[in-house]
Amino acid sequence: MPFDFYVQETVINIPPPDYLIDKVLPEGLNLLSAQPKQGKSLIALDWAMCLSTGINWMGIPCAQAPVLYVLSEARGTLPSRVKAWQKLHGLHSAEITFACGFTNLQDYGRVVRELSPHIPENGLVIWDTMSRNMEGEESESKTMGAIIRTCDTIYESLHTSSLLVHHSTKEHTINTSGATVTASWYRGHSSLLGAIDMGMSIFDDELVCKAARHDEPFENIPLQRTTVDGGLALSWHSKKVSYR
Repeated sequence: MPFDFYVQETVINIPPPDYLIDKVLPEGLNLLSAQPKQGKSLIALDWAMCLSTGINWMGIPCAQAPVLYVLSEARGTLPSRVKAWQKLHGLHSAEITFACGFTNLQDYGRVVRELSPHIPENGLVIWDTMSRNMEGEESESKTMGAIIRTCDTIYESLHTSSLLVHHSTKEHTINTSGATVTASWYRGHSSLLGAIDMGMSIFDDELVCKAARHDEPFENIPLQRTTVDGGLALSWHSKKVSYR
């Protein structure tokens, strides 16, 4: 990426970061990590459908942006969940492409070969999950660094952000003395934490901000699942949900 140069008088004019979902999902590199079966993919799909259709998410202002959703596991759940979302919100037209398969995020050239021309400009790519789209060890700095560089290059070349859907360790476990032990909220090398613009996790049916680069962390957002014609979706019409 070429350098942009500023002096003291002009650096203050650098624009603030833009958000795809206000104060929740900034442009750049984002991480949504949680233990299995906690609703990571459900949230990611909800965000994807909102962005691609141009409606606000839970009353929070949302940009309208094209989305590429790379779904690398449990593709059989996708049709019922998309239908459930459409029926719940009464919307069907969306600028979204689903890529069911996997690539290797450590190899930028392979990513481009396999996913072009479906990687949108000025949009979002969702990698669900990160672990299914890599070939190295999560704990190695070289592996994580290559993944970060691929996402950064996509953003620099197309102004398209990435959301890594990932797994966490057990956040809260009880040891033999009865004390609560808090472990890492995501798996992998610590360089990922330094690279992300927003990091989120799911705990006790709430979306929790774990790391925010640009603004103060958002308050916990309650989540509630609902079933529509046999498909799972996030319900926005619970008394627990605070609209903004």
